Amino acid sequence: MLCQKTHHSWIFIFYRSEPEATEPEDAENLQSIAALEAMIGSIISETEETDDNGIVGTTTVSSTAICKAGTRNCGTRLLGCPSTSLQMTPIIAVTEDAARSATTQPSAQINRQRASRSCLTTLALRSIFIQEPVVDATIEQNLLCMNANGSPESIIRWGEMTKLDNDGQQRAFEVICSTFVLSYFEDPDDSETEHLTPDRLSEICLKLHKLAGTENSPGHLLRLFLTGAAGSGKSAVINSVKAYAARFTAMLGLPFTRYTIRLSALTGAAATEIGGETLHSVAHLMGNHTINMEDISKWKNTRILIIDEISFINYEDLRKLDRNMRSLTEDQTKPHGNVHIVFSGDFSQLEPIASKPLYAVSAAPLWNSVMNSYIEMHGRHRFRDDSDWGELLQRIREGTMTNEDREKINARVVEE
Repeated sequence: MLCQKTHHSWIFIFYRSEPEATEPEDAENLQSIAALEAMIGSIISETEETDDNGIVGTTTVSSTAICKAGTRNCGTRLLGCPSTSLQMTPIIAVTEDAARSATTQPSAQINRQRASRSCLTTLALRSIFIQEPVVDATIEQNLLCMNANGSPESIIRWGEMTKLDNDGQQRAFEVICSTFVLSYFEDPDDSETEHLTPDRLSEICLKLHKLAGTENSPGHLLRLFLTGAAGSGKSAVINSVKAYAARFTAMLGLPFTRYTIRLSALTGAAATEIGGETLHSVAHLMGNHTINMEDISKWKNTRILIIDEISFINYEDLRKLDRNMRSLTEDQTKPHGNVHIVFSGDFSQLEPIASKPLYAVSAAPLWNSVMNSYIEMHGRHRFRDDSDWGELLQRIREGTMTNEDREKINARVVEE
């Protein structure tokens, strides 16, 4: 549980943990509501006006009200990034209506979930910090002091607080997060009539586009190739993006599920590492599966698709991905459909089985002509304690191995 008081408002954010392999309604309780009540204790009641989203202003919130709103299956897991075995679904409980709405969201809906213009504007104009970070505190403790309000400043600061390096990690985080936030700001709920917020939203969107590097091509779909050697920190970027996105959607009062950012990889081991599924399962690349309405409904609220270990894919599977994603996102006009995609991997690693890698295909328009962003990370986090060994492996990767490198490796051969 996180209790924040922002602009005279008490905000209580709970996280419901769900196993990755099951639907949200099958999630097991991590902690009883009685334990949550004990943690909440006596809550100060304040009464002022609130908006329709239950975020602005203050209201009377008590443990009893939360119980009545039906906030079962709640836990207190909040610190740090989601684990590889659990997907965290945030629930924001400010008013009884907000709590009830948050707990009745199905795992996949036909209607796309959107935030109102006033809610988006109010959120982005809030201060970044609830309180200043503590120098000696852990990363998780300092993140609890921050608002993931969708502003460029909050995105930059979040990356800095999670200690992402300047060798590509921070920039990748900024591009992906700003793209995620823009997907909400550029697609708001227009059911309410607002006369003042559109200009403010345009101003915020312009700043986010500058951070994403897309100020000259607003409205484009991100096709990012994120690459780097093993140990450069690609998985850390993905985990940081998930943590920020979960907090941001929670502050909007919207659910964050495994469908919001679809995590996939070309191998089962890689998918498990990032807490996702295989690409063949996510995009139905196996067999002759016919895309149906149930499949489509699971993509209605997807903002970004992340594909790891892209070096394993062959061009035929890339064609299938393009065909199926157009159907899953109901947009036949755009390559790979109407969704932002991050292709992550290293072409210096293993190639697809019995097929050419994408870079060796003479004509590959679905790769060569589609990519619009490229970030290469140069960090060596895996070899932080043995930089010499890391440099040796880097030379092997680049094909510049020296005689000294060979001698060093052969010196470690264990003879029978």
